Amino acid sequence: MSGYIYLCRHGLAEPAAAGGDRARALTAEGQARVERLVAALGSSWSAGRVVTSPFVRARQTAERYARALSAALVEEPTLGSGILDGAQLLALVRRHGPGNVFVGHNPEMADAIGRVAGAGMAVTPGTIAAVRWEDARLVLEWARDE
Repeated sequence: MSGYIYLCRHGLAEPAAAGGDRARALTAEGQARVERLVAALGSSWSAGRVVTSPFVRARQTAERYARALSAALVEEPTLGSGILDGAQLLALVRRHGPGNVFVGHNPEMADAIGRVAGAGMAVTPGTIAAVRWEDARLVLEWARDE
């Protein structure tokens, strides 16, 4: 099996919300950055499904990706902040296979991307990492945040 998966940290979010961490939304700047990144990527990426944390900021980011890719949007409760570590996140990725975008949170997204890259990486809000799937081996192709 071969193809790509994309590991994404949600866009820049407000520091607090009345409903707690789960309710934090993207800021206007975070929305604009995600939109600029989607426009910059254009047709250079593709996926049939966007799998997202149920947290508001991740869902808002994932909705923009799904719209740009004409992809299905699926909530995955275990992508919520602090539930999985990087190794567990990569196990989830492997269960889903290539052709998926995963939208979640740090530190687990940074941990997963670092494991694929073979070294720690800064994963700022809005970062997307393209990971090539080669016969169950994951190889980081690129990572960008705007």
